[in-house]
Amino acid sequence: MRRLPFCVALALTACLGPLAPLPPHSPAQGSAPGGPAEDPEQREPVPTAAPPSPVSRAPRAPEGSSFERLVPLLRRMLAERDLAGLADHAHPTKGVRFSPYAFVSEGDVTLSADEIRSAATQPKVRTWGSYDGSGHPIRYTFSQYFDRFVAIPDPSRAQVGVDRQLGSGNTPSNLAERYPGARFIELHHPGSDPKYDGMDWQSVRFVFESVEDGWRLVGVIHDQWTI
Repeated sequence: MRRLPFCVALALTACLGPLAPLPPHSPAQGSAPGGPAEDPEQREPVPTAAPPSPVSRAPRAPEGSSFERLVPLLRRMLAERDLAGLADHAHPTKGVRFSPYAFVSEGDVTLSADEIRSAATQPKVRTWGSYDGSGHPIRYTFSQYFDRFVAIPDPSRAQVGVDRQLGSGNTPSNLAERYPGARFIELHHPGSDPKYDGMDWQSVRFVFESVEDGWRLVGVIHDQWTI
């Protein structure tokens, strides 16, 4: 290539002005300085973050869990002999029917919530049914009846049946027929005296019906080994 004479180059510089300097060459990231320029079309695609996975949600509580929460309440009520607590859960219109044995009779004593509260301290004696075997009338105050036909030994360790009968003797249970659509919780004492070979078991079944404000008690059924 022929060089321009110095006088010609000087004249061109005067006319055109000084040439702007070329920008410095920036080598592509990851390539050696002075290496070949990277073709944009040949670049590997930049990986993008994966879309966030759906937020895992805790499984819904199974239906009936609110009903099962009554179990510790019933344990405490029996352990503390809380008759007022029993009254607080009575059905507002039907009251609570007390059955001394598994077979529920139409004539079993039924008490409203107010009657349960007052009966807890009253000396009034009622006839609650007939003893199995002898047929003699069961005559107790409410407090005495509670101790004999509602309370069970060591309720804190009692076995629990939710809508499931645990104790079974010679007396048939007609719970489903007397309380259609109801649910029940059974607290069961399997027996503790070896000489009875398990025949000293006792159960108490608390029968509930659903109302607008929750579960309300409609029946308390005692069960035990019968002749």
